[in-house]
Amino acid sequence: MKKTSQIIAVAAFAFLVGYPLIAEAVSYPPISEEHWQLTEKGTMKSGDIVYLFYSGTPDVIKAFETNKVLVVYGKRHGEMKVVGKIKLTLSIGRYYLQGVVTEGEIRHDDIAQEGTAAGLVIFEGEILK
Repeated sequence: MKKTSQIIAVAAFAFLVGYPLIAEAVSYPPISEEHWQLTEKGTMKSGDIVYLFYSGTPDVIKAFETNKVLVVYGKRHGEMKVVGKIKLTLSIGRYYLQGVVTEGEIRHDDIAQEGTAAGLVIFEGEILK
């Protein structure tokens, strides 16, 4: 009886301590905080350098050639619309491109698109993550 109660006590303690650790292991709370910090940096305007993350598949690589101008879409006031254009200037590794804003105001998490190929606008610091 004493041994059974000890096992139950240890199991209950392990459950109470371990459950929050397991929940924390599968969630990443800083994402929303980082997102707000990134959007607070403001918008990138004509002449500013932006970076794109893309899949690196052959069809996307072909669509995202250097010196190509991409249309950028962003969610503003609850709807997706054209917010600017980016001219691609440099390929950085297999999954990243550098570009220059040529028109409009571009924000973090906007989508640059050419045909069916699309890339996500990111900040330079995210390339190293």
